[in-house]
Amino acid sequence: MILLGDFNSVESDRVIKELDKYWNRVKKEGVDTRTWPAGNPGLDLDHIFTSRNQVWSVE
Repeated sequence: MILLGDFNSVESDRVIKELDKYWNRVKKEGVDTRTWPAGNPGLDLDHIFTSRNQVWSVE
C-alpha cells in the first residue's frame, strides 16, 4: 500500500509522528522536500508513506 498527499503537517507534527509508527515514510537524504510549486516554499507538507509489509527503495 502507498499513502501520499498534502498532509499540511511537518515532520515534527503529531500526525506525522503517529503515521511514522505504522508506515514507512519515503524520503531521500540530501533532497529538498519542501512543498512545490510555491513562490518561496518553506515547509515540507507533502509526504509519501509505504506499508511496513513491503520493501521499497528510493532511486
